[in-house]
Amino acid sequence: GDPVRAKAQYDLAELMESKIGLNTDQKRLALMWVDQDRRIPEALEIATREFADRKDIYTADTLAWAQYKSGKFALAKESINQAMRTKANDARILFHAGMIENALGNRKDAIRLLEAAVKQNPAFDLMQVDTARSTLAKLQGRAA
Repeated sequence: GDPVRAKAQYDLAELMESKIGLNTDQKRLALMWVDQDRRIPEALEIATREFADRKDIYTADTLAWAQYKSGKFALAKESINQAMRTKANDARILFHAGMIENALGNRKDAIRLLEAAVKQNPAFDLMQVDTARSTLAKLQGRAA
């Protein structure tokens, strides 16, 4: 409820992530930008580079989410499939997969994945869980 303090905290987190990840793993910084709808092209570059270096499911998920936010839904689908290849039951990955399926017009899969995300962890991400719930409600034809 305090946007000025929230922005100050976000800016601090961004600074910390950019410094911590400089020599190792920058996917958390890319994910933070994408979640905030900030610096999407840079986040996509980072995620692409990171995925070329490490093929883990969390980097694939970050890449898929950056591609989704860039409007590259078919590429996002390929990347989220990589993230889901181990069948890990991670609510954030399920959420991202559901949103990608929704963008591709795959209503049934979108509902299944979004329901699974919310069921797996009803508070999986304080910023994204409301989006998951409202999208699910729209897909199911009920008020959010």
